[in-house]
Amino acid sequence: MPPVSPARWLASAQDQALAALWRGEGSDAFGSWLAAFWRPSARPEPAAAPLAISVLGGGGAGVRWHEESGVLLGYVPGRPGGCYRVPLAAIFAAQGARAA
Repeated sequence: MPPVSPARWLASAQDQALAALWRGEGSDAFGSWLAAFWRPSARPEPAAAPLAISVLGGGGAGVRWHEESGVLLGYVPGRPGGCYRVPLAAIFAAQGARAA
């Protein structure tokens, strides 16, 4: 099986963490980690289709993930003006931490 793209990994990890949290399992460590990457101002979402979508993220509105210059950009519908800016290096570190 080919490796999962960073965008798909992040969307899946976000959905899994939120589902567990909503079931009353685990903690919000992933949400806190991701929240550190929110930027209150950003240019508009790219017109291209996102590489991945977290359907549970953004309070159930979803997060649309795009990649640009070594950074994943996560846009939340209905939350204009900002986006998540997650460096790929942070994704690779998080993947390693979750695999351990």
